[in-house]
Amino acid sequence: MATDVLALDPIEIGILHQKGAFELPPQDVQDELISLFFTWVAPTVPVIQEADFLRRYRDPLNPPSLLLLQSIFVSVSRFPRKELHDYEGNPRTDSKTFFKRAKALYDAGYEQDQVTTVQSLVLMGWYWHGPQDVTENGLFYYSRLAIAVAQDCNMDRSAELTNLSQSQHRLYKRIWWTLFTRDRTVTVAYGRPVSIQLDHSSVDPITEDDFVEDGYTPNPIHVQFFLQYVELTKILHMSMLRPIKQRGGSQAEANQCEYELNKWLLDCPEVIRWQQSRHEFWASLLHCSYNTILCLLHGPQRVKTTKIISSTSQTVSSEAVSMILSAAESLISHNQIQYAPPSILYALMTVLATVKEQLTSPLPSIILQSKRKVNTCVRILDALSPTWPITRMISEIVDHVFSEKKFLDKFDAATKQFQDDEESNAGASKRQYKRTVPTAKQSRPEMMLPKARVTVKMLLSTAETGNAVARGQPLTSKTMFAASSEPSQELARGSPTHPNTARDTDTQDDAEDEASGRRSKKPRHSYTSTTPAEDLTSHQNSQGLHLFNENWSSILPPIINDWDAACPAPEQKSPSQSSLDFDQW
Repeated sequence: MATDVLALDPIEIGILHQKGAFELPPQDVQDELISLFFTWVAPTVPVIQEADFLRRYRDPLNPPSLLLLQSIFVSVSRFPRKELHDYEGNPRTDSKTFFKRAKALYDAGYEQDQVTTVQSLVLMGWYWHGPQDVTENGLFYYSRLAIAVAQDCNMDRSAELTNLSQSQHRLYKRIWWTLFTRDRTVTVAYGRPVSIQLDHSSVDPITEDDFVEDGYTPNPIHVQFFLQYVELTKILHMSMLRPIKQRGGSQAEANQCEYELNKWLLDCPEVIRWQQSRHEFWASLLHCSYNTILCLLHGPQRVKTTKIISSTSQTVSSEAVSMILSAAESLISHNQIQYAPPSILYALMTVLATVKEQLTSPLPSIILQSKRKVNTCVRILDALSPTWPITRMISEIVDHVFSEKKFLDKFDAATKQFQDDEESNAGASKRQYKRTVPTAKQSRPEMMLPKARVTVKMLLSTAETGNAVARGQPLTSKTMFAASSEPSQELARGSPTHPNTARDTDTQDDAEDEASGRRSKKPRHSYTSTTPAEDLTSHQNSQGLHLFNENWSSILPPIINDWDAACPAPEQKSPSQSSLDFDQW
């Protein structure tokens, strides 16, 4: 990592001095920043061999590269630390100052070693001031630039194609797979095409041996974090970043992604598995990335292009959102949220996008849950604002998209729709299980209404009258009354009668109507009026019918009454039968 300052033009060297590119903070501040880097940043971007760097950092005769040193300060300068003033009493040294120094050194071509240049570009890409940083000052720009320089160094080739020592080969693999993870995550965040095609590279998969250094024992949690993070990034490529012609949006592809995610979760080492009861910083970040991929896989756009069941996807994405927020809240409770990498910002943006889709739910309970999730997300963004100022802009967007008025409108609409659905379901259920009240026509045959009893008595009276005529007895009102009263006495047990039944039928009917609350719409006919025998005989002869044959009921006048129509006709019997069992009828 040699740097030839004399190779630079004196004017350029003067410009670098004017920009403060050669200035460094006090030694105690440098020590603090270096410690923060290897504690909170290096596990995510393991592009520097810690043992070799610290050995040179403590050697004044062989110090590390100035460009690399300024780039390290860029990546950790946003973290909380002691109040920092430079030795000339100038204002507080911030991330922007370190970035300008590193950028000036890179633009001037100060560093001659390409590996050091790649390491520095990766760390310069950690600087992200706002959405305008997408070209010359953004993480997307420097990530692409680092990939181009790495490919020029043949870092995308296997050890068989390059003459490298074992230590260099391990470092190359770590740098290349770090660039791979940065390329995939930045591509998803910005919606740009990928720069690294795994089919075009022959780099071996990264292993635990690649973190072994002479005289240094790596932290096993840091090692497992990066190994598992690489595997998650591969699944992210499979599910979201595969070329369109290879995706197809089929159910088989969705099932394959689900299978890979489930397999990753089952194979995840216990030391890096996150649980609320056993908090670990790197495990929290790893499972935030896992649940972010779940949200992307089951997002509304993904569901539209595949045959994934919408209700299932909503459940999965809702649970993934809850897990991300729980992990972030755990970081806040342990006072570690300020050390979270930029990937936590994209996870929160994914949470907000998922919650926005859930606001279309017709259930008021889902609307309330979404409101609580948005409030939690805003609280996390506020905790991240000292480290990542862009969260302030995200919070402003959240206030506009998820305003209180919009939540109230959504909740009122969902409540009204829910009540309408409940009323509709209740009405349908009432119609389906409505009790059927039997009508007169549906009454049981055993039931005999008062009017039906009177009608039967009249029929019996007429039958006895006919029998008397057939025997030659004179047809008088007394005979008819005697004939009608005789069977009535036999039926006294089932239906009480009165001596004046034949005379006051109309009066009795009216009394029964008044007692039962019913009124006939048409006048009744009297069946007990006296009829001369000769009139009956002449009527019978005029019709050409035998007197009281089997169809004797046809000579009766029509009974115009709604109660009679409601009751079934009694079984017809021969004229010789002069009695009828009411219970049997």
